[in-house]
Amino acid sequence: MGKAPKFRITNYAGGVPSHPQPEAAGMLTFTPAFRWELHFAGTTHHIFGGVARFAFDVESTGAKSCKVVLRDQNDPAVSTSFELPDTPAAKLETELANQQRLLAAANKRDALVKSGQWWQVPGTFKCLDITEKFTVPGTAYHGGWSRHLKTHGSTNRLKVDKRGIGLRGKKTIFTIPWAEVVDVTVASPEAAAKGVTATRTVALSVFSPAAKKTTKGTVVIVTTANGDQAVFQSENTPPFEVSRKLIPLAARVRKAAQRRAGSPLPMPAAGPPRVADELAKLAKVAEYVVVSKLGDHAKAWDEMFDCAALRSPFLRSWWLDAISKPSSRYLLVSDVTGRLIGGMPFEVRHTRRGLAAQVAGQAQGADHMDAVVAPGSADEVARAVVDWLCSGEVKRVDLVGLSETCILRDALPSQLAWFSWDVSPWAVLPASSEEYWAQRPSSLRRYTAYTSRRLERAGVVYDRPTSDDARVVAAEYARLRKFRWGYKSLVPEPAQFVLALERGLTTGELVVHRLSIDGRAIVVDFWFHVGGVASCMRNARDVDKQWHGSGNLLRGHAIEHAIARGEHEIDLLRGGESYKYEWVDRQRQLGQIQGGRPATLRDIAGSAPSLLRRRVRGEAARVRARFR
Repeated sequence: MGKAPKFRITNYAGGVPSHPQPEAAGMLTFTPAFRWELHFAGTTHHIFGGVARFAFDVESTGAKSCKVVLRDQNDPAVSTSFELPDTPAAKLETELANQQRLLAAANKRDALVKSGQWWQVPGTFKCLDITEKFTVPGTAYHGGWSRHLKTHGSTNRLKVDKRGIGLRGKKTIFTIPWAEVVDVTVASPEAAAKGVTATRTVALSVFSPAAKKTTKGTVVIVTTANGDQAVFQSENTPPFEVSRKLIPLAARVRKAAQRRAGSPLPMPAAGPPRVADELAKLAKVAEYVVVSKLGDHAKAWDEMFDCAALRSPFLRSWWLDAISKPSSRYLLVSDVTGRLIGGMPFEVRHTRRGLAAQVAGQAQGADHMDAVVAPGSADEVARAVVDWLCSGEVKRVDLVGLSETCILRDALPSQLAWFSWDVSPWAVLPASSEEYWAQRPSSLRRYTAYTSRRLERAGVVYDRPTSDDARVVAAEYARLRKFRWGYKSLVPEPAQFVLALERGLTTGELVVHRLSIDGRAIVVDFWFHVGGVASCMRNARDVDKQWHGSGNLLRGHAIEHAIARGEHEIDLLRGGESYKYEWVDRQRQLGQIQGGRPATLRDIAGSAPSLLRRRVRGEAARVRARFR
């Protein structure tokens, strides 16, 4: 958008109630919000009005000057005049006509948006790129859209822009307009096969039993209003790179489809669902309580954790206790006898709308999060958690990093919605390190062996620190992260991090792998070992070129150690970066739950004092830092 046009004015006559006194000089400006403004010389005061409401009567007073009479069309008693000594009448009339044209276009666009055409909203496609376009190279089209049944090979590109989702080669082959799209799904080939209807699975060769199976690609399924499912597949682009672009658009597509179908929207909702029979059932079976610490329930919590099929190390009681803070909350569910049958950890924060809830450790990258549940109690625990999230206490819900098998997924009411959020690459470990390396690409084997010889000659040594070295390891990790990124990314508070390291190293469920030279760490990896699964928690390395490849070498040591411990699986956690698929060949989906209730005036008034105190404390801290 260009600069707002400005015109020098003189002899402002006054008469406008907000500025009745005359002024000798000033400036007339037209803003992008279709508003005119008069700024006067020697003062910061100005007046303004809408282009649609006020009429400009332009009278030429010379070859390069004109006079303007400004009238309020809603109140004829309000009018004023001024002169433009440097602007011909024709130039000003041209600018006024342009403003009216832009205003008419904006009004037309607003009408389209209100009718359900969400893609007309300015800035909607900024999530794709600054150009508001997104392409995925090497995309094949396997058919599915009734208006274009012909399939195309992988020499084309998936293209997403304001017009819709389509396929492009040297020129556009076809585009499915947004008006016809009711859902967009991004997944791996294995997960996508479950989301395609049985008829489409038989018709599509990519999902047939005889088809060559691949887990590294991305499948995009576009569902239209008439039930068609157009399937696009790219074998070289991981799902994460596509889903992070398309998730915001997919959410808008689903909401628009729900509006057209007349069903309630996930957000905002008028209030929590209060279905009498569901509440009665919950009251008979279980009750819940929200506490700030696990305390004596830690042992029962870990026993339920051990019963889970997919055990997230971020749900271990020692980890939750180490990273806990005043905002931590644990929802504990008991049966009628008082026995603990489940629970889920959260963190809450105060917003202008009220309390906002997220999963515990969300800021530290917790993945595969779910509730811990006693056998046979999943439904009761899910209902209790959802009931608390939809209660008047919680106004905003944003849970990320959830397990694809999360028990909440099938228990969500209308005001909470599930979205695919990211992927977690993983692999099954063989019985020996030799077998694992034989399964890896030859380029990775050669490069890792070369790096090992080079760093060994330089004097780099590998070790696994113990719990006595927790403080040193925490300091090394913080130094390496800050050196590389300029901030402490995904690092808890120092005292919390040291405590977590000490407890994890003591229990043996956290292993630190380190490469160092002359007592100075150049790369550090943290791995959880829980339930037979080795999970790469996080890492940090020195970015000096002489240590290039050290991260790969240390990851190889960590995987060999996991195999030696008898682990049956490795999980590289969130992020579908391409380098991870050199080490693993599978992936799981991670989910997100969003939603909430609209805030009332009472909610806003109740949270105002605490918000004001935090604002004052923040301003005071900035002032002190400035004068130190």
